[in-house]
Amino acid sequence: MFVSFGEFSGHTIGVWFALSVVVFVFLCAMGVIGLSAYKRRPQQGFVEAYLDSVKAIRHHDDEAEHIAVEHQDVAVADVFSAFPQYEGDAYMSPRELNDAVSEITSATGVDKVKKVADQFKKEDHVA
Repeated sequence: MFVSFGEFSGHTIGVWFALSVVVFVFLCAMGVIGLSAYKRRPQQGFVEAYLDSVKAIRHHDDEAEHIAVEHQDVAVADVFSAFPQYEGDAYMSPRELNDAVSEITSATGVDKVKKVADQFKKEDHVA
């Protein structure tokens, strides 16, 4: 059933071929991972970046121990009375929501904010 080439049968050749394909795919995957790690590496190197991160975490933990938390018992009614009551309906129809958004976006100065936000979006996508 299998073709025989001296000491190697067709079955043995198939196993070696499958094994070589697996090794080839593994090496390709490692190459892609290595290349992407090389492209995204920190300027000071991985070890230094790791050490800096560990130092920052330890420093942050030290600061957390010195934070003073004040606790005050307050009735739930006092929390709601601290803010003014909303005089309108709690729900809006899609048309009312669209009108409100249109009114906000047509206000003066909104164009400048949109331009700055678009610049930030572009910078985020570039990085």
